[in-house]
Amino acid sequence: MEKRKSGEPTLYVDKAKKLQTLRNILVEKGFQVRRHCCEYFLIKNNKFIGVLTLFPSWNQALLVSTNKQESQKLFPEILQIIKELFPETKVELQG
Repeated sequence: MEKRKSGEPTLYVDKAKKLQTLRNILVEKGFQVRRHCCEYFLIKNNKFIGVLTLFPSWNQALLVSTNKQESQKLFPEILQIIKELFPETKVELQG
């Protein structure tokens, strides 16, 4: 596996960059995002709409609604962003 100067394997560095890119895109789209590692608390229009947890090593994600009315409008946009950045990832919806 190719290594960077820091000794970090390229695969892990690239995944970490994608996780940060996801946060940045969501912010650009008007979401407020609190990120910790692979977990994103999602707020839009001052309403807490859900939690996104990614499991990049397993190509899985969990998107949980905390506000059904708002999430029905906004989750399709979030799902599209996930598909673009992590095309192999299967997303489970809850709530």
